[in-house]
Amino acid sequence: MTTSSGGEDGFHVGGEERPSDVVLRNVASQKGCDVLELAPLQDAVDVKALNQLFESPGVERLEFVYEEFEVTVEPGRVHLRELQ
Repeated sequence: MTTSSGGEDGFHVGGEERPSDVVLRNVASQKGCDVLELAPLQDAVDVKALNQLFESPGVERLEFVYEEFEVTVEPGRVHLRELQ
């Protein structure tokens, strides 16, 4: 069984917020734990590259697995899908 989080439009990334912070905050929320209880995000993805990814033209999406979620990052949005 899989469940999607963040609604059809996903979680919004806005202002000065970094995609990595949105991923961490929302994975912790879905798991019902504190961000500090999660595995280091850099074990799943290059965090610096993730945060700078959409500054490069032509990049439309990045997908990776983190904390039993399939994470999809698109410009301005983060989508989570629970893996089971």
